[in-house]
Amino acid sequence: MSDTKLKRLPPLKSDEEAERFIEEADLTEYDLSQFKPMKFRRRGNADRVTFELPPELVRKLSDKARKDGMTEGDLMRKVLEDHLKDV
Repeated sequence: MSDTKLKRLPPLKSDEEAERFIEEADLTEYDLSQFKPMKFRRRGNADRVTFELPPELVRKLSDKARKDGMTEGDLMRKVLEDHLKDV
């Protein structure tokens, strides 16, 4: 689109509604500038790791996860993936 103002995404109330929108819409007409990359994981295909952390570190982890709109587990996974991506 050249000088035309980009549209705002409509509210999507379900996964099915979102999937249908993606299949049918021309996404070049919409403002996607606020989107962030996101990884999805499938449950059941992972090993579990358990360890202890100092309370202050847990508080910081929780605060950061909440600020970023994710769970503590997802944030820990992201930090580990980022740190180990070149290994």
